Amino acid sequence: MSLDAIKVSVRAVLSEKRYVHTLGVVESAAELARLHGEDVVRAEIAALLHDVAKELPLSDMKATLFVSEYADFVGHSEKVWHAPVGALVARAEYGILDEDILNAIVYHTTGRAGMSVLEKIVYIADYIEPGRRQSGVDVARASVHDLDLAMLVILEQAIAKLTDAGGSQDGIHPDTLAAFAYYQGKVEPSVSEFRKCLSI
Repeated sequence: MSLDAIKVSVRAVLSEKRYVHTLGVVESAAELARLHGEDVVRAEIAALLHDVAKELPLSDMKATLFVSEYADFVGHSEKVWHAPVGALVARAEYGILDEDILNAIVYHTTGRAGMSVLEKIVYIADYIEPGRRQSGVDVARASVHDLDLAMLVILEQAIAKLTDAGGSQDGIHPDTLAAFAYYQGKVEPSVSEFRKCLSI
């Protein structure tokens, strides 16, 4: 399936707001791919399909996950279900067999330890695309010269937000916590030092 054909199909299953977001992720993913020597078309395909299941009914997502290799996701927040379901849709309906593309879709909400370059690109692009206005996004955008640093910056912000919302880390997906610990161990200088350098 060509990139244009995927774009037309994805447009038909997403709301206008979600589709505009998706195009922003495609734009950012392509830029990051060029910056870091990743195949641009693969990055664009993964970005186009990252939210393909986002607006499916939760009951359908749950039923799909139960009979898939991603059944363990059912035990975690419903907010992350669309990611593994999206990978299943990408494989079944769009003929995507590239495991790296599929994993980039699966882990674009949670992250995980030891992500591939493509996985990191899609995760980061989803957070920094031009339509995003959340607190801290400027710091994340300024860190993309180093994908591991960008992962750590974004994961720190995501965990802080989720912890503030719930008062503990109990509701945070274990892959997210594992990713944060992994990138903490890889990145120097620390995020706080990075912020001081940027004066943000």
